[in-house]
Amino acid sequence: MKKFTLNRYNYKGYKIRTGKFVSGIIAAKNEQEVVETLKQYEIEVIDCKREKEGVWAFIGLLNNKFSLTELLSFYTLMRQLLKAGIPLVQSLEKIFEHVGNATIGDVSVSLRAKIGNGLSLSEAMKEHPKIFPELDAALVMAAEETGDLASVFEQLSEKVEWLIALRRNIRKALIYPAIVLSLTVAFIIVMMGYTVPEIVGFLKSQDMELPLYTTALISTSEFVRGYWWMILGGVFTIVLSIVALYRASESFRYRIDQLSLGIPGVGEFLRKVDIARFVYTLATLYKREYHLLDGVVVSSRVVRNRVIRSAVETAAVNLRDGDELSYAFAKTGEFSHITICMLGVGAESGRLDETLTQLSDIYDKDVEDAVKNLIAMIEPVMTVVLGGMILWVAVAVFGPVYASFENMQF
Repeated sequence: MKKFTLNRYNYKGYKIRTGKFVSGIIAAKNEQEVVETLKQYEIEVIDCKREKEGVWAFIGLLNNKFSLTELLSFYTLMRQLLKAGIPLVQSLEKIFEHVGNATIGDVSVSLRAKIGNGLSLSEAMKEHPKIFPELDAALVMAAEETGDLASVFEQLSEKVEWLIALRRNIRKALIYPAIVLSLTVAFIIVMMGYTVPEIVGFLKSQDMELPLYTTALISTSEFVRGYWWMILGGVFTIVLSIVALYRASESFRYRIDQLSLGIPGVGEFLRKVDIARFVYTLATLYKREYHLLDGVVVSSRVVRNRVIRSAVETAAVNLRDGDELSYAFAKTGEFSHITICMLGVGAESGRLDETLTQLSDIYDKDVEDAVKNLIAMIEPVMTVVLGGMILWVAVAVFGPVYASFENMQF
């Protein structure tokens, strides 16, 4: 099926029956589609403008995705309405009319319009790849065949809740080093930009020979004050170049992912997070009676690290060639012994669904432990770095000051 590039449009209009003024953001191919879509909701469009993307969209720091919280809210509302016996189209209309969140309401408008134009719900979701993951659309497509949409939205809600918990663990791992790094940078800026220059004048006026660590501090301070614009520009250029190269070159992205797995502590954490994503997704698909090979292929797409994703894709090829499940993954060399053993036992016993669920629970616990280990490893390193900076400044500044006081004659 052909996919179209969707743009975001800010619209203003009024409801034809009540005259009530409405506004919002809607995803569509063009302005004509915006007008036609909103007419189905008896909304007359007064003004419609496409959003401009700007430099941040190029960098990739901003996008049109739902937040996970918004996605969870949408799935929960769909589950509740469908369980109450309300048909699909009417459920989407009710979400648009009554939900307080404009983003959720506008997405429901777009889905409703595409269904009205003859697409199924899963096909409509696939035209919003930045909002609905491929896995979610695949699960909905399977549920459309059985007529069990309510239960699949319940399962999708559970999946998003799991992702929110996973993201919470990742943030927990990052927040401490981010705080310490921010304090270190702030300390350097204050000392090099303000404190050190004030003391430099006093030290120079004493006409005394300064030790090497003090002259190094003074030179660093003068360089920062005199060329701060060059430093900022250089950092920005380097970051922008790396981001552009990362976006443009698949081999560069693969190399970065490969290097990240080799960082002590960090690599193991990233590996466990990605394998946890993969195992949870495969367990979810297998419960929906997906064929195992298809489940592995679809689940590989939720893996972010390209080295691990390549290993999963290789395992899928091995499965297609007739290898047993455990051997297919063992040959990649990227999965732990316990993972291989559990996959083998689950496949042989005919209880793979239970085994995958248990394995998912194990990796959830492993991710939590990896967070604690990462924090325990980073904490002393960052403390030593910050302490070293403070010690350097203290010795470089107060050592000569103390020496000058000793040399004073009263």
